[in-house]
Amino acid sequence: MSNEIIYKKTFLLRNSILTILFLFILISIPVSLSAESRLFLLRGQTLYILDGVNGEMLDKRNFSARELPDILLGTPGGKYVFVVDSASGIGEAVDFEDAGQAKALDLSEFAPIAGMAFSPMGDRFYVWNARSGDVRSYGHRAGQLTGGEDLALPDSGSPDSSGIALNSRGTRIYRSVPGALAYYLSADLSLLKTVELDGGSRNWLMAPGGRRLWGTGGAGWTVVDEARGVPVADFPAEEALPPVFDAAGRTAWALAESGTLLLEFDVRRTREVKRERLPEPVVGPTPGAEGGVWLAGEDRLYRFDDELVNIAPLPGSGKVKALMTVELKPGQGFACF
Repeated sequence: MSNEIIYKKTFLLRNSILTILFLFILISIPVSLSAESRLFLLRGQTLYILDGVNGEMLDKRNFSARELPDILLGTPGGKYVFVVDSASGIGEAVDFEDAGQAKALDLSEFAPIAGMAFSPMGDRFYVWNARSGDVRSYGHRAGQLTGGEDLALPDSGSPDSSGIALNSRGTRIYRSVPGALAYYLSADLSLLKTVELDGGSRNWLMAPGGRRLWGTGGAGWTVVDEARGVPVADFPAEEALPPVFDAAGRTAWALAESGTLLLEFDVRRTREVKRERLPEPVVGPTPGAEGGVWLAGEDRLYRFDDELVNIAPLPGSGKVKALMTVELKPGQGFACF
């Protein structure tokens, strides 16, 4: 056998062994490579931080009697969670890893607040007023807001409290206008086009992948193909709430009928998959780290993945106001209504 043949076989064998060792290392340390997941639960005047896998309490933060937070919003990447009282506009940016660390937030000039959203990169923060429907934009970095600019969206018609959505690159803004969905260019707020729709105002969310816009109104959900600018589906339901999506953008879940009905959707095929009647009104849903969604009842924490499972009692006492999953990894923008 020639030296050249022996060299080639040795080279291939060595590479094969290195490849096997690399794969073995990857399989052996899945925990270190996975994102940290937490559940943030607002109950009474306390923010509870739970493990995103088993629901065990890890930390908590109490708020003063003048602070009654009822809105949760995670920054893209998960480093901070904005905890805000919608009535007063006062809140805090709480550190994901240490609830004892927080930065003050003062949005009182724009209260009462109907909803909040981050741009996909997290460098812009948007808030809209519950009375006027006006939208204000702030710069954002590391849990701190700077500036404050009112967005003069053209052709917005009569004011309402409907929220805005952004595409995956943050270059377009979407919002309800009378009888339609409007597309705006983020750079100069110029109106790009409108999509005529029946029914009233809707709150819009962009599904992961950027192909579908989901609009939530009191009578259900409307799905619009973003590129073609045409509605592709309507899902009727009473007292519908905005959906949440899994990270891959394959599945969506939403509550209806005063939080007693959970609906599951196939996002890519734009069809309803399942309806689950719940044993009590719940808050949520919010995606789980291992699939499915978490839900919070009056005193119980539930997980739904094909079937509803009663996980554990909720910590603390008082009214459950909000439940949200936050993962410490790069991600897309969030919106909260």
